[in-house]
Amino acid sequence: TDVLTVATGADLAKGSARVIDITGKEVLRSTFDRGRLDVSSLPGGIYALEFPMNDQLLTRKFTKH
Repeated sequence: TDVLTVATGADLAKGSARVIDITGKEVLRSTFDRGRLDVSSLPGGIYALEFPMNDQLLTRKFTKH
């Protein structure tokens, strides 16, 4: 899929996010659109999504097929 949806208890309507590949390189920096992030520019692989929430930096792993 080309859209990653992040469901949290916080409002991510227009929050910032960055995507990091398995080598640690930042491959995308964008903003959420209603809790969704367009990852269509990324090739298939394993990534980490980093985003701030409640004064913390959260990291979640995801796989794009």
